[in-house]
Amino acid sequence: MTSDSTGHESAPNDSVYHGFIVHGFTLPRPTGFRICLIGRLTDGTTFAVIEDRFVPTFHVRESDLGEFRERFSRGKSERRDALDRCLIDAARTTLDAERVVTVAPVSRAMWTDCVRAAAGIGLYESDIGAVEQLLMARRVHGSVRIVGAPEGGRRVARLFRNPDLHPGENAAAYWERKLSVMSFDIETDALSESVRAIGAWSVSPWSTPDARVFLLGDHDRTAPQKPVSGEAPEPTIVACASESDLLARFIAYVDEFDPDILTGWNIVEFDLRVIAARCRALGVPFTLGRSDEQSKYLAADRDSRRIGTAIVAGRFVLDGVRVARAGPERFDDHRLETVANAVLGTGKTVATSSTHDKLAELERLFTTEPYEFARYCFTDAYLVERVLRETGLLSLTLARTLSIGIPVQRAWTSIAAFEHVYIEALHDRNLVAPDFGVDTLPMDDAPGGAILDPRPGVFSYVLVFDFKSLYPSIIRTFNIDPVALHLARNSPGSNDIVAPNGASFSRNPGILPSLLDRFFEARDEAKARGDQTASYVYKIIMNSFYGVLGSSGCRFGSSLLAGAITGFGQQLLRWCRDAAIALGYEVVYGDTDSLFVLLGSAAGREPSYDDVTKRAERLRDEVNEKLSKHVRATWECESLLELEFEKTYERFFLPAVRGTSPRAANDGGTRGRAKGYAGRVMPKPGIDAPDEIEVKGMEAVRRDWTELAHAFQRGLLHRVFDDAPCDELRAYVRGVVEDVRSGRRDDELAYTKQLRKAFSAYAKSIPQHVRAAEKLDPADRSGNISYVVTTEGPQPIGRVSAKPDYEHYIQKQLKPIAEAFSHDTGCRFDAEFDPGAQLNLFEP
Repeated sequence: MTSDSTGHESAPNDSVYHGFIVHGFTLPRPTGFRICLIGRLTDGTTFAVIEDRFVPTFHVRESDLGEFRERFSRGKSERRDALDRCLIDAARTTLDAERVVTVAPVSRAMWTDCVRAAAGIGLYESDIGAVEQLLMARRVHGSVRIVGAPEGGRRVARLFRNPDLHPGENAAAYWERKLSVMSFDIETDALSESVRAIGAWSVSPWSTPDARVFLLGDHDRTAPQKPVSGEAPEPTIVACASESDLLARFIAYVDEFDPDILTGWNIVEFDLRVIAARCRALGVPFTLGRSDEQSKYLAADRDSRRIGTAIVAGRFVLDGVRVARAGPERFDDHRLETVANAVLGTGKTVATSSTHDKLAELERLFTTEPYEFARYCFTDAYLVERVLRETGLLSLTLARTLSIGIPVQRAWTSIAAFEHVYIEALHDRNLVAPDFGVDTLPMDDAPGGAILDPRPGVFSYVLVFDFKSLYPSIIRTFNIDPVALHLARNSPGSNDIVAPNGASFSRNPGILPSLLDRFFEARDEAKARGDQTASYVYKIIMNSFYGVLGSSGCRFGSSLLAGAITGFGQQLLRWCRDAAIALGYEVVYGDTDSLFVLLGSAAGREPSYDDVTKRAERLRDEVNEKLSKHVRATWECESLLELEFEKTYERFFLPAVRGTSPRAANDGGTRGRAKGYAGRVMPKPGIDAPDEIEVKGMEAVRRDWTELAHAFQRGLLHRVFDDAPCDELRAYVRGVVEDVRSGRRDDELAYTKQLRKAFSAYAKSIPQHVRAAEKLDPADRSGNISYVVTTEGPQPIGRVSAKPDYEHYIQKQLKPIAEAFSHDTGCRFDAEFDPGAQLNLFEP
């Protein structure tokens, strides 16, 4: 095999090209199916594959074939004969082992006719599109190897007709460097949604980056320029005589730059929706793609499980806000201003406290300072591309497609991704998947993870153990799988594995465990080669399987599956607790996949890091060995469960349930508060680690508590972990209370809570954030509401006119936190919050 001048591999009579598919779709055709795949080759040229030979199929049970034929034929022999010519015996079965007949309609019209005739008859894979069926059949996961002879294309550089398609290689980071991206943002008239400006930031490895704004109006294009913000480039401003001229120029610009990826913030539900509507209203062809096909905006449709969708032929539409919501990082909210400031340290050029003020300022800029208006529009587009790069979300999106095979447009849809990879594996076993809603299994509430009763108090040297990928490991160990469940339900055997929830699973190797075996191996390989993106993607894919199996939106989902996983998880966590106790340790807490074990006095008053680690590793090994024997003896399964030692908290705090008296807590007469704790991690010797405290689930990290509460609780934790005496704790509390009453903490008093329901839903009880939202303009009554509780009630930030209600913050924010420490330290803080309170002289 040789290489030609473009770097493509060549073989006798064949040319081999490597590319990435950014979009696939079907083209209209009187007979048969025509599939088009469009993408970018490794040399930077664009390509299209036209596939006329592939015939998508669906399946019907043999027992339903007679009724299906009668319905389709409607008593006409020619229709019956036409259908019979499309029937194939592919030797495939359903999950419950009944044979199916494969139907291969000769046209899209016949496909539609078949599905309509089969209403009420369970079909299989009729809801999987032709493009996805082709990619599944060829096992192409984004990256593709094309074997064939190209010809010149009209909207792409190379056109392949019916080439051979094979799985490609190359990692996400490689393709991120090869694909071109255009991020854009539109600005509209607030009332009519007519488009006033479109800003675009276009980045490509094959050309110079370009900054452009298409601006409505006859403006001086040579006006003095100045930087937008920071390192942002200055955009070229294109004056447009009318809205239709603006739209046409932007569409021509997209065609000229030819991006693989179109992105923006809420680009689907706003920007592309508005552009589609305005093009339709003004008679401008909405052709943003790499074909003559009109681009489309499709509203969300619950019945078809479709979210709002934009279809741009030959380009991948990546909505920044959707990816940010699905990605690993957490933000206070998902407005571009919030995310950009968190990621980049910079935000929009116009930032106001209300939508009304923002709209007024933008109206002023458009009328009197059009260039500043243009810069605002461009900055939004520029920020989105930078956020996607800086967070790695673009690379993660590509990695999900490369790992699973789901078309890149749906890479972040957990259910669709799971179904794609699972159905691929079904086909390897000559099995077919039911349409959504066919062959459904019970779907009730499944139990959650186990919570071991917390023992409240302040402890020294607490060992933290975690199960390595608990739920995926349970699936692999106990063969939890839709196919194994169906087999056990239809042909019960005495040797089936019975889960704690009563669900039974065949011991025939399941599909899901084998997929997880493959993903575990792939993740280890990714770690070994230093590919952190791929490693992370495999991790989140594996961890998503449990949630998908418990979702009614998944065609394979069932509470029998989800409940089996959590049931085993609960039982195993309790077993490990008992094993640790039997070995002489005390377990102070446990949650889902974690155990918190008190090291005990045998370690000495101040054990060294090495001593603690050795004891923890010895305990880990003993529990794992006993667990493996327990699983083998109880279920006759080889355990793939592994308890890992994660860290040591040299100081650890578990709060008591609120309202508990100090004496009851000290006497062991109360229980701890679940889902909340704090600890100071024991650092490795020689590492200058900061004196930081990890807080989980407590007020210091909860977004619905104020910054005042966050800082106050952390201050108390530091002092308690340093064994501060009660006098010092009281002095600290007294000082914070005095600061609040004197107004020195006014900038820490804002609450932030989210409006999750319509105003009308709060008729009986109106929470404070809703009362604050009522004082905002209607356009601002959504999302997160930030407000201060004042002497005149809650008032939204930006519209605070009254003095803060300091006693509210002292009694509702500071006092509950301090009381939690009084339970576990024995220190009373009555006088600090109520100077007139009578102290019990016998209390410390």
